[in-house]
Amino acid sequence: MVSFVLLMVAADTVGTWALHTLRFSGRTEAIAYRLLVGLCICAVLAVAVGSVSLWLAEAALGATVVVTGLPQQYSQLQTGVGDGSMLIATGAWPLKIYEVAPYMTVIDTGPLTFGGFGINADTYDALPEDVQKVIAALGREYSNENARQIEEKTELAFKAMGDEGTDIAIMPEDQKLDWVNRMPDLGKLWVESLEAKGVEARPIMKNYMAKAREIGGDPLRDWAANL
Repeated sequence: MVSFVLLMVAADTVGTWALHTLRFSGRTEAIAYRLLVGLCICAVLAVAVGSVSLWLAEAALGATVVVTGLPQQYSQLQTGVGDGSMLIATGAWPLKIYEVAPYMTVIDTGPLTFGGFGINADTYDALPEDVQKVIAALGREYSNENARQIEEKTELAFKAMGDEGTDIAIMPEDQKLDWVNRMPDLGKLWVESLEAKGVEARPIMKNYMAKAREIGGDPLRDWAANL
């Protein structure tokens, strides 16, 4: 088996808002991960917005993870710390990662929520109900506009990198299914980690998977199957 080395940006995206007395109002997300590599895939650098790419690197690619940051990616690819990078297109484009990793595979992991905006929970609870409704509406508007801008900028990034000579390929569905089935039971691990902190995460995961199907989604794996 080929040995992979991936560079990852560490980020805590699973923190519980309530632990910081915050009421979540709107989400900030990134579009799906892309895998960019150099001339060969012997060692790969990957940037992680969250922990998803860590699992992809270790379970799907059999990679060794090296913690890094976006600004270091270019020189690390040049000097052989890694041979590729798993990151979002809007991160690869402005930093010109495609110059040292000119072969891109669109993995399409789905959007990744890595932050958002909130309001102090005590302050929110003290507000009149009509003001709370306005904040909720603004939260939805923020989430929708963020998603729109991310999709727009991702398309611009793809075009720009393609114009610069990047070889862009789409990962076939059978390969994506193989990847996702190699991964641990992330749904169960997520639930167990939060339940240990007193968060009732089991119904959240079950409702999430049910809602995804209700609105037309077709998940490659049921992450609530073993809950």
